[in-house]
Amino acid sequence: MATEREHDDYLNDLADSHEGRMLDALQRLELRIADYLDNAPTQDGRLFDLEWAVSTRTELRQALEEEYGVIAQSILDDYPDVAVRSLEMLNNYGDFTGTSRQVIRQLQQLTFAGFEDVGATYLDTIASEVYQNTLTGRPKAEMVKSVRQTINGVYMQSDQAEINKLVDIAKNGTPAQSKAAIDRLHTVYASDRTGNNMRRYATQITQDSLMQFDANLNVRAGLEAGATRWKYFGDVIRDSRQFCRDRVGNTYTTEEIEEIWQGSWQGKSSSEGFVARGGYNCRHHWRPVLDEEQVQAPPPPPPEPEAEPQAEPGLPEVQSKTKTVKAINQQLETAGATTSTDRSAAAYLIDANGVLPSRFKVNGKKRTEKTSQAMNRSIGKSSIGSLSAEASVMLKQLLDETADLGKKYKTPNIRGVNLVSGNKAVANMGDGLLGVKAKYMNRYAKKSYTAPEKLQAELLASNAAVEELREQYDKIILEYRAAGKVMQEARDNYDSFLAFSKGPEYLRRQELADKAEKLRRKLNKQIDVSSELSAVAKPREISTWAVGDDLADRPWTSDAFFESDFDVMRSTVYHEYGHLVHQESWRRMTDRGETATSMENWLASLFYKNKKRDKDRVFPTEYAETNPKEWFAESFSLYNMGRADLIDPTLKRFLDALAASDGRLKVFEGWDFDKGGPI
Repeated sequence: MATEREHDDYLNDLADSHEGRMLDALQRLELRIADYLDNAPTQDGRLFDLEWAVSTRTELRQALEEEYGVIAQSILDDYPDVAVRSLEMLNNYGDFTGTSRQVIRQLQQLTFAGFEDVGATYLDTIASEVYQNTLTGRPKAEMVKSVRQTINGVYMQSDQAEINKLVDIAKNGTPAQSKAAIDRLHTVYASDRTGNNMRRYATQITQDSLMQFDANLNVRAGLEAGATRWKYFGDVIRDSRQFCRDRVGNTYTTEEIEEIWQGSWQGKSSSEGFVARGGYNCRHHWRPVLDEEQVQAPPPPPPEPEAEPQAEPGLPEVQSKTKTVKAINQQLETAGATTSTDRSAAAYLIDANGVLPSRFKVNGKKRTEKTSQAMNRSIGKSSIGSLSAEASVMLKQLLDETADLGKKYKTPNIRGVNLVSGNKAVANMGDGLLGVKAKYMNRYAKKSYTAPEKLQAELLASNAAVEELREQYDKIILEYRAAGKVMQEARDNYDSFLAFSKGPEYLRRQELADKAEKLRRKLNKQIDVSSELSAVAKPREISTWAVGDDLADRPWTSDAFFESDFDVMRSTVYHEYGHLVHQESWRRMTDRGETATSMENWLASLFYKNKKRDKDRVFPTEYAETNPKEWFAESFSLYNMGRADLIDPTLKRFLDALAASDGRLKVFEGWDFDKGGPI
């Protein structure tokens, strides 16, 4: 088990990794926003279009969510692993109880709210900067530079020296000097009154959130074990505060800590001492100390861990998404290396030149040398950033299961996983690359790991929040409209309007507009939460259709035959693996390019009769009737999920024979798969 020193090293390395990822994200964000703003309409190099300035908020919000928000969520995905490592360290020094997953999720949610606050603050700051610069007709280049500084700070040391001087004047100068310094900080250097920018706050919250998360876990475990003494540990480095230097390695009672942390020092945080420790950016930690008497005395029975409601049995244990993704990538990398020029082998086709050919479109584009290169870049990798930890671990188990199917049917394993977007299907398959839609995968996982009564409670709470926000928004809008009438009356007279524009009523209207916009954003976000929860909580109808029943009663797809939401996800992935079977079995290249596999030609010969769909075949779902490949994929999924009673007898015999064969099946019921046609 890890010692406190090893745990400290682990946290420091993780904090550095998180900071690096955040800095990279902010750099991408700065470049993206700068490129967008560089297209601002101008007259003689100066901004003028207020309508454009107002519309920028939508693009800015999207950029913040996609660059900054995604990285913030990925950082929080590492926190469950921190909880595991923290407990391992503590159990080196006594008998401690771990923190429930529910509490960990709550701490993650609180931390993400902090990231969101920073994002919302700087969305308002940048949007206001763009509008004010446009209102005053500032040169576009100066506006772009100012916004870039707002995100990542100053470019030159001389700028930083000037900022430091202005900060000092803002703190210590006369009221007039202070106001002038603050105005210059805002207008020239896009900094707040302490000289900071988004980079400063985002990186600070990135580190402080990690250390405070760990502190919460350690203190909670210590209190539950009855600890009254605490050791302050961690490395002393050049930047360590003197306050921490004087206390590292010492042990204090709870009362002593409370007394010491009543004092003040440079960089102290307003949080209580157990969580804040030395203050902002502090990398020191508390560890509960159980003395000899406490260790030998029979400990009080630990409180029962909070029950984690589980809607479905047999689910894989949720773990750190980082660990899950690592395991998935290792598996995909192995599958991607399984290649052969022998088209009868259970491997991916490689041509005589050593090239892995792309048979299908890549990102919606036709096959070319470039799309083949894009396909090759996806091999051995996963890109599943927006999948939840629960959905990721479910996907990992299903990849293990499809690997077993590969052994059974002598076909290669899935060799890449990506997310699909837009209005595409729930999942797709091509060239051994599985595409899944995060929205639906996360929905299956949420429903699998959450008890129905808890889902209903979450939905009710979210709907109540929507109504409360709607009431607040409507109230603000009424006040805003009333203020607008006063302004309209003032416009009838120039002098009156001039006086009005400098008075408190005008400022009040602007404040109301800002509040209304913030409430509108919150309301729309909460409506999206309720909509998603409603979709998750909605009961599914399970099909009882059997062969011989009215065809009009069949479901659209095979997942409707299963009650478990994990089985719904399993049915989807098995369906896509069925496509891999017919796409890669007996695949070949000819002088005219790539053609359908002999298995696909055989499926077509069964599916069509006199150039029309053979009505004598068994089509278990409506989707199975669309074409021979979907017929096979639907049947393959049902067959391997214990519902062979629903599929066509010929396909059942074929899958039986394929599984029973020593190698790839050569001949079946008059069809030569190696030759590619009837015997």
